[in-house]
Amino acid sequence: MPRDDPTIKADAAAQEDETSLRKLLTTLDVQKKTIESEADAILHELTNPPSEGIEPMGLDTPLVDADGYPRGDIDVYRARSQRNRFRHLQTDHKEIKGKIEGLLDELAKKKVRTNQSSRI
Repeated sequence: MPRDDPTIKADAAAQEDETSLRKLLTTLDVQKKTIESEADAILHELTNPPSEGIEPMGLDTPLVDADGYPRGDIDVYRARSQRNRFRHLQTDHKEIKGKIEGLLDELAKKKVRTNQSSRI
């Protein structure tokens, strides 16, 4: 077959596309795992009591006492910032998962097209 054969060029381009998709998927997977790790650490901090007999900060527990004053047994600023960061991580995680799903669909479609063109 001559080097200028369009099917060879198309196969090479498809192979290159697939490789770049796989690299992007790997990068997104690393980002997803990093987000999950950080979110797990924050969740652990928020849901475990800082010491014996003290209520944990929690994700939704009030940060004020019955009289409306900030709780004195926890670092309220830290609780608010950790809750905020956790919610941002949840949003980022959802976004990355959506991107990964889309890229996996695209990769599967390319595989089907490649298999169909190689049969012809």
